Amino acid sequence: MDYIVKFGIFAAWVSLLSFFISQVKSLLIHYLDLITFVPLLDRLGFFTGLNIFLSLVFTCYTSKQILDFVSN
Repeated sequence: MDYIVKFGIFAAWVSLLSFFISQVKSLLIHYLDLITFVPLLDRLGFFTGLNIFLSLVFTCYTSKQILDFVSN
């Protein structure tokens, strides 16, 4: 029973985090269009690199939490 509760809390946390990130991203996308040097950053691959970096950080953190969950 303890594992089911932990899994439910973890799943809810991940889904709320994903929702929050998508909402912030949709709010910021309109303001990024107003900045003049954003197309240059996009051509240099800044946003692709940032996306890969954040994906790696989130994946590593999620993997660590799953391993901590299984070991406890």
